[in-house]
Amino acid sequence: HHQVIKLIEKYPVDLIVLAGYMLIVNAEICRRYKMINLHPAKPGGPKGTWQEVIWQLIRNKEKESGVMMHLVTPELDAGPPISYCTYPIVGKEFDRLRRQLEAKLKTPPHPLPPPQVGKDKRKGKEIVKMFTPKTLERIIEEEGENEPLFKKIRAEGLKREFPLIISTIKNLANGKIKLNQKKPTRLTI
Repeated sequence: HHQVIKLIEKYPVDLIVLAGYMLIVNAEICRRYKMINLHPAKPGGPKGTWQEVIWQLIRNKEKESGVMMHLVTPELDAGPPISYCTYPIVGKEFDRLRRQLEAKLKTPPHPLPPPQVGKDKRKGKEIVKMFTPKTLERIIEEEGENEPLFKKIRAEGLKREFPLIISTIKNLANGKIKLNQKKPTRLTI
């Protein structure tokens, strides 16, 4: 972080915008500079990388997501929100993709062999071995960012990120948004 400070301190800096920085800044940088960060969730939403956020949205079966700009603090993704926008992650296309994902979660991870019938040698009872359906963790591991519902949620958030950054900076410049405001400003993006 000292290298970052050395690069920045040469310039008169009013505000630093972090978007895709993907590094955790230390307390010293937070004390020296006003910084805002782009985060791929609405205020109160999941924390973490954009990938982690999307999987949390899917896991929790959320109906809405968002994108926000928040003040940077030493605690990751915990600074007060400055501005945000929201968007639905339900509706015709999302619902179809959710049903596809749910179907994957009910299917075996590979073609189902015929049930294996045998004797439990300890108890002398007949047993049938069945399959275990895929878990979301396995889908994350196998498909990752290519899972269709994941891709759709990412696309919807991504198309709002740069407009939110630009609108936030513009509103900060003209005084409509303040860094120390009590409530974040909801922007229509």
